[in-house]
Amino acid sequence: MNPNQPKILFLCLFLLCTFCASGQTITLEGRLVEHVSSGKRSPVKGVKVSVFPYGQDVTRSDGSFTIEIPQNRSHITIELESKSYEILSPNAGMVVLPPFLNMVEVLVSGEETRPEVTEKVSVVNTKVKQLEKQSKLNQRQLLRLHKLMIDTVLHYETEVFFYKNQIARMETDLSKSENENSILKDSILLLNTQLVRMDERISSLNNQLIVALEEKFLRQQSHLKEVTAALQDYLDRTHDLNDWLSQINNYFKHAEAQKQIVQAIENYNAAWKKISISYDGHITSVRHYWEDHYLAGELEDTYDFILKDVHQEVLHRPFNESVLRPLQDWASRTMGLGAAKKRANAGAAETQEKLKKLLPELEEKVTLLKNRLQNSI
Repeated sequence: MNPNQPKILFLCLFLLCTFCASGQTITLEGRLVEHVSSGKRSPVKGVKVSVFPYGQDVTRSDGSFTIEIPQNRSHITIELESKSYEILSPNAGMVVLPPFLNMVEVLVSGEETRPEVTEKVSVVNTKVKQLEKQSKLNQRQLLRLHKLMIDTVLHYETEVFFYKNQIARMETDLSKSENENSILKDSILLLNTQLVRMDERISSLNNQLIVALEEKFLRQQSHLKEVTAALQDYLDRTHDLNDWLSQINNYFKHAEAQKQIVQAIENYNAAWKKISISYDGHITSVRHYWEDHYLAGELEDTYDFILKDVHQEVLHRPFNESVLRPLQDWASRTMGLGAAKKRANAGAAETQEKLKKLLPELEEKVTLLKNRLQNSI
């Protein structure tokens, strides 16, 4: 690299959020490193990092720092107490908690950052602000979209920087040449033309990318609503069915109770059928639209638990035989009231005993998975 050529300088701030054992706080662990156009990274020491108003730290020789923040915060804002650097990503230094991944990268421009880079980053910031005003994407999605766009801009600008350096070296060689070198001149002209076309193509691709990302995140929101609604509906309908089992004697007393019981069963059947029908589609959607690939496996595990452990083993044939059959036989007058009550109550007690063991696990699985899907969107 020509020492007279400016470098593209960025700082990358890596954050790890881990729960502290003491108090209601989180330890924010991070490392500040410098990223140059070659892609190499080196730790930066002596930079003050703060999360107002909770704390601050100065980066050590390896670029690391730690700051304690409250556990119940939905987001934090990272600031660098230095006039030499400006945060590029995440947008405005905001990090939504919990973070997307264990490690959060924050890019910061330095004094030697090329103006072209700053200008393109500004264009991205403007477009993201426009999306924010539309209120279609949530804050987590906007930050993710912003980061992907900044990463793309920097990737292409590194390629542009490589071409410009190549042109600069050729121009230096040409100026040192004693004779007219038409071949070298033509090569420089060709590279400059390619560079202009590349810049136009990059701008077009960036515009297409931000539209595609917005559409992707909107579809992700739709899939999130559908999956979490199916999970919550099944959990609620199973609780309703369990509550009804303790009131089974009302079925034999009045018609209104019979209607309520029939409705509870129909609602439960609709909930488990929704999961059964959507099984493959939901898992495929999570695998496609979520970056955390473990989530698809967790959803598959939860759906298997619902369909096999809860539905098949408890609320399908066993429930039908021990609870619904005596009710139906009594309604059709093929079984007497006393015998129907005895069998139905015994079957209800047996079913409730099984659900007593399964419902806490079902509740935990559904709650954790819903939170993980929401926090990873």
